[in-house]
This record gives sequence, C-alpha cells and structure tokens, in this order.
Amino acid sequence: MVFILICTICLLLMQLLFPIWIWVLIIPCLLQILALDPPWSAFLKGGCSGGLLWLISSLFYWYTAADIIAGRMTLMLQLPQPAWLVVITVLIAFIAAGCAALSGALLRIAIARPT
Repeated sequence: MVFILICTICLLLMQLLFPIWIWVLIIPCLLQILALDPPWSAFLKGGCSGGLLWLISSLFYWYTAADIIAGRMTLMLQLPQPAWLVVITVLIAFIAAGCAALSGALLRIAIARPT
C-alpha cells in the first residue's frame, strides 16, 4: 500500500510538472528497480498506482471541463455512456503501468542474478 501511494504521488508530481503521458511508464519501472517486490506483486502495485492516478485525473477533468468532450468521444467510439471512457482509461493505465513495473522488477532480478 505504501508503494502504491509513493508511486501515485510521484506520478502526480511528474504529470503536473511535465504533462506528458510517458511518466506512467517511467516512474513505476524505476521504483520497482529499487523495490524488492516479486514480479506479480510489482505488476499489481504499479498497475494500481497508474490506474489510480488516471482515475482521479479522468474524474477531475470529466466533472470540471471535459464533459462536452467526453460526450463527443462517447459518440465517436459508440459507447453507451461517457462513464465507459473513464473505465477504458483506467484499464489502459493499469496495464501500461503494471507492465512497466513488471519490467522494472524483472530488470532488477536480471541485474542481481549472478552469471
């Protein structure tokens, strides 16, 4: 739980300082290189942190200014409700951040393994 909060806070800070989406891949990978989690746990923790960040940001934008864009995107993607955009966004972030954290954990194992 602590890792998820630390990773989410780091992701939020980097997203606010440099608003590009690549941080959802870099931060979980780097943090999992430093952590001592097994690969499956790393995937879940990284995925939860990325999904949580994008859930919060999607809901924030949807309720403040992007409800018109969400409606148009819903029509374009032929989804039944705009809430499905939030679900799809969170799933994409979960998978991307989870795979990045898994890569970091496996990289740490590969570096630490004696030859």
